[in-house]
Amino acid sequence: PAQAHHTHTRARTHTYTMGGRHLRVQLQRGASGDAPQNARAFALALLAALCDDPHCYSPVVIDAEDGGVLVEFLAPSKHVPMLVNQLWGFGVGHAECPHRSRLSIQHVVTSVPPLRLDSARKARSYSTRDRSSIDEILSAVDEDSHLTFDFLALTLCAATIALVGLVTDSPVAVVSSMLISPLLNPILLMAVGLTMGDLPMVARGLHNEAVGCAVTLCVGVLGGCVLGPISDAISDGGLISSEEIEARGEAWGLL
Repeated sequence: PAQAHHTHTRARTHTYTMGGRHLRVQLQRGASGDAPQNARAFALALLAALCDDPHCYSPVVIDAEDGGVLVEFLAPSKHVPMLVNQLWGFGVGHAECPHRSRLSIQHVVTSVPPLRLDSARKARSYSTRDRSSIDEILSAVDEDSHLTFDFLALTLCAATIALVGLVTDSPVAVVSSMLISPLLNPILLMAVGLTMGDLPMVARGLHNEAVGCAVTLCVGVLGGCVLGPISDAISDGGLISSEEIEARGEAWGLL
């Protein structure tokens, strides 16, 4: 009972913060065999800069067993881009960094106490700089755009549901197929690639979109071959037709 009361009190007096990020800077010994003290001195310089930032929480320096050094801290997700730029200014992530530095960002489910300056409730302020970092956006877009079994399976299921919706004249089924279709992910990848000027990314998105469209077309052709011979039994005029099919058979339906 005492433990339950303590847990209830803690949940009542603290606010659980969502959307935090755990950032880790990994410093390794360079190829030239630089001393571990050099990496630690660099880590301490990062720590001093992070401690002065009000959006950086619990920064620590950890000595690794292989002679490397880790710098870890927490930050609200909307302030991660600013902190990443600050680390980039120190040389973190640069190819010429002598410590072969690497930055990793992980999602934090919750944090107690919350990641904010004080525990008092105050009005939130919003800014156009409050956004996800470019690296997080690229990682999320890239993760959902690969030509995997899940992509092909969802495309196949979506095409089958759309086929049933067109034949049975069911707008609900047609809209449902759009909800589970992954064909938007390659389009998003192409849009990001064009924005970033990354032609290989655009080419990969175009290739995956073409494969998905080919799978959808094959499902439609196969459905027509299966339903064609029995069209007399399921249709009065011997021709399968519905308002959903007719609406997509006109030129304006493609707009």
